[in-house]
Amino acid sequence: MRRVTALDLFRSGKSIHGKLGEVGSRTAYLKRVTLIFALSFSLQLGCEVGTEAGRGNDYDALFDGPSIDTAHTSRADSVHHDSMRPLDAIVDDAAGLDGAVSDLASGDANLADAALDGGGEEGLPDLVLLGERLLGDVWLDELMVTEESCAFLEGCVAGTGMRRLLRFAVATANIGDVDLQMGRPAESPDLFEYSGCHEHFHFDGYADYNLESADGEVARGHKQAFCLMDTDRYWTDDETVPELERYSCGYQGITRGWADTYGSHLDCQWVDVTGLEPGAYRLNVAINQQRIIVEKRYDNNNHSVDVTVPAFDLAAECPADSRSGLRRSCGWTPLFTETCRAGELVEVGCGGCSEFGEPCAGDPMLRVCEGDGTQCLPSTALAESDNACGDSLCPHVEFTCPDSGLLTVWTGGHDPAEPGLCTPSVRSGLPEITRQCAQLAPRGFERTCGWTEALADVECRPGFIYQVGCNPGDASCNVGGLCHGDPMLRVCPGSGACLTAQMVVQNDDGCGTQCPSTEFECPLSGRVSIYTAPYRHEQVFSCEVGIQALE
Repeated sequence: MRRVTALDLFRSGKSIHGKLGEVGSRTAYLKRVTLIFALSFSLQLGCEVGTEAGRGNDYDALFDGPSIDTAHTSRADSVHHDSMRPLDAIVDDAAGLDGAVSDLASGDANLADAALDGGGEEGLPDLVLLGERLLGDVWLDELMVTEESCAFLEGCVAGTGMRRLLRFAVATANIGDVDLQMGRPAESPDLFEYSGCHEHFHFDGYADYNLESADGEVARGHKQAFCLMDTDRYWTDDETVPELERYSCGYQGITRGWADTYGSHLDCQWVDVTGLEPGAYRLNVAINQQRIIVEKRYDNNNHSVDVTVPAFDLAAECPADSRSGLRRSCGWTPLFTETCRAGELVEVGCGGCSEFGEPCAGDPMLRVCEGDGTQCLPSTALAESDNACGDSLCPHVEFTCPDSGLLTVWTGGHDPAEPGLCTPSVRSGLPEITRQCAQLAPRGFERTCGWTEALADVECRPGFIYQVGCNPGDASCNVGGLCHGDPMLRVCPGSGACLTAQMVVQNDDGCGTQCPSTEFECPLSGRVSIYTAPYRHEQVFSCEVGIQALE
């Protein structure tokens, strides 16, 4: 007998549902149904974005709607999402689908009325947006966008150049009777679309956002969702809820009693606010407008929130209720402008690592921007740090000197009410990429520590093509020995180490595996050195590097 798949059900309009243990034949309960579920959250920031003290009632008078006040919660990171601390409360949006989001969420009144009725059945999942978890996780950012940028190609920004972004997070819990089971993306092309830009599947029609002034819509955005998965256990006191996650990007869904969080740092998790006047706005979010998933109820799934888009001024004084940490866009102090040689490794610190820099006092932060007296936000900063080596509260940053050779150093207290003291030192020079990494070292090729010299001062014939790697696979990757972990490989000219700016070539994966393999042209010097490192500095890895000339 032929198996019934999620895609079959989707195309036929039929539906089944059940627990994960009942889907060994890859069945699922998906069907194309009418669904709207929209974001239910409250936000409170100070300087950069949020509901300003005393402003809520005035702004609500403009829209003739209620104001919302919720409690703050903390945030921690996971691999693909930001995982929030589970809460006991469940958000209930008493406003339903009316107000400022009704046109975005439904498109017409009849559709909205139908959504309020819910699925009307037992044995269904029920998705609820967790507003409390989003309080404080909305912030101002900027991003340089070109015509080749994924954000532009996928319609997440309104144009190219430097774009100003209002970022925020989305957290969804399944409080229904059963798991939400989406299945394997590759087996459901009507639900998931492969993105060549991001190199993974997107769940079509996940979310749309818009921003309104008193005169109407001023900006719109949408989320390029790539994964519905278990990120944290929501019902912590329910013994029937499994303690371990069931769903991931490979087989997607949300376990009953678990939650899925899209962090504010993810691509397209924003509204493009470039060119908007600073002031009060209303942010509306509607999720899954095409109604692909059936739920028990839909009246707990949408929300609007008042936000403030501030003037971009890092040196501005922060309001009393502004957020703490690196994502704050006020309360910073410019320290000095420094020059450096393009491509060299630059370190800036105030006692956070070894004896470099005068030890700090309190809990200060550092941010480095390119240019003379230039301001920048997190995504365009050359580097920023709140802490450094070990448990030190004194910041330390490392980065590659930009082509301009100019940088401006800013400092601010983690808590805007407690500025702290940081008198940093600056040094630059040839990279020492084999030294031990600090605890907060970045991932990937931009890391300037934790590399291992695999082959030193190897002779090659200038202009000839060579293959290098640790991937003894098929004919195109048959070089070197086996690897394990997730190693990276970099080929540097000459007899020493190099940063990305000076490398001949670098590679992370090869032939569909995590073992690197790549080709390069021998430089005029006729010498190269090869370095390896794990993608995350704390990982255990090996990479038996080999090199061979190609005919």
